[in-house]
Amino acid sequence: MGAATSLLRRAVDSGREVWRLDNGLVRADILPGFGGRVWTLTDVARGVDWVWKSPKVALAVPAPGASYDDSWAGGWEELFPNDAPGDFDGRTLPDHGEWWSRAWTADVLEDTAHRAEVRLRLETRSAKASCEKIVGLDAGARSLRVRYRIENREKTPLRFMLKQHLAAAVRPGDRLELPGGTVHRVDPSFSTLVKASPAPWPAEFVLPPAGKDKEFVYVADLPEGWAGIRRPDGAALRMSFDLKAFPHCWFFMDLGGWRGHYTVVVEPCTNWPKDLAEAAAAGRCAVLPPGGVFETAVEAALS
Repeated sequence: MGAATSLLRRAVDSGREVWRLDNGLVRADILPGFGGRVWTLTDVARGVDWVWKSPKVALAVPAPGASYDDSWAGGWEELFPNDAPGDFDGRTLPDHGEWWSRAWTADVLEDTAHRAEVRLRLETRSAKASCEKIVGLDAGARSLRVRYRIENREKTPLRFMLKQHLAAAVRPGDRLELPGGTVHRVDPSFSTLVKASPAPWPAEFVLPPAGKDKEFVYVADLPEGWAGIRRPDGAALRMSFDLKAFPHCWFFMDLGGWRGHYTVVVEPCTNWPKDLAEAAAAGRCAVLPPGGVFETAVEAALS
């Protein structure tokens, strides 16, 4: 595929179609058949893959109606058009939306010595929408870029959620980083690290040793559009996003206290809370008119 200087390679590994972007600094593997997820995001010089994979759940195509939590194998996914399942606006919405469980169609948008871009497309069923992701890597760049386009094919307004869901490979002592904001616990009974809510984002949020901790928070009032993780040795992952599209950032943390995993999921989001009806009632739910288009982009930088 392309000349020897190409940044893009397509292969089949263990029966999976893999699209690899690699500029010698950043390497990313994309799996169109498994939700179009980014399966690896590697800082080549440091030898650090920032994407967490479950040691307990093998990556597989889920059965229709499968539980997301039981199927969760890791990776960088996105959730659309919802998180919490149920009936809303006359539509029956599946667990954690549709994107993660569907196969996407992939093709090459650009393949040169300067840039590689893979385009992934999907027509959703629970809500009629044309969805597109373009994953790109430039020569010499230390960041992966993802552009999104969602077109409402319904004859009525589409109230929806789009959320990043990057399961990060973290370790005790790593620090969660945000520019500020107000922390709201999703469920106090799930919370072991945040003692008060609402509260300002703490000056330091250092991950504890693996044990019985778990946490799930919404962070609102972000002064800037970025969130990240930094290791004690300086290695860092930072996701940048447009606050107009993603005005909130969620963090889900299983530090041994939920299903015995050790990961933090970085989740810039259009909405909060996770239930669409509650978000709509609070005035914090994304909406597209009939024929309307939602476009935005995120960038994951490694340093």
